Amino acid sequence: MLIPIKHENMTARRWPVVTLALIAINVGVFLFTMSAMDDEAPALGEVKSHILILAALHPELKMQAESQHLVDGFKQSHPEQWKQVENPNRDIIDAYDAKLKMSEDASNLQNEMDSLNAQLCETVRSHRLRAVRLRAGAAPGPSAI
Repeated sequence: MLIPIKHENMTARRWPVVTLALIAINVGVFLFTMSAMDDEAPALGEVKSHILILAALHPELKMQAESQHLVDGFKQSHPEQWKQVENPNRDIIDAYDAKLKMSEDASNLQNEMDSLNAQLCETVRSHRLRAVRLRAGAAPGPSAI
């Protein structure tokens, strides 16, 4: 990358204040956006893992398209791990898994799947909105946090 600092016909002796301000604003927006994405990443991973565990233990539950796509993709890319998660006699993965194994009420399980679907859809939607705003050159808004 070539950054022109000066040229042979340069007569101005002042600092490029506007250019430096634009660079500072871009760096600030970048750091703000990265920190927001880093904050959301663990929550998104947890929601995805809970959907996978619930879908493996209770395949009869209905899922929205995003969740179904997540489960199908995991089944195809990690078939051995999927078989382990489906096994009802496996070790408990986490506290959420233990809670699911104790629950037998189908309506509560469907409500839990619906809640996880809503969380996943909301997170995916906010990521898409943020990406559109960043492509348009706008700073992330309050709904992107």
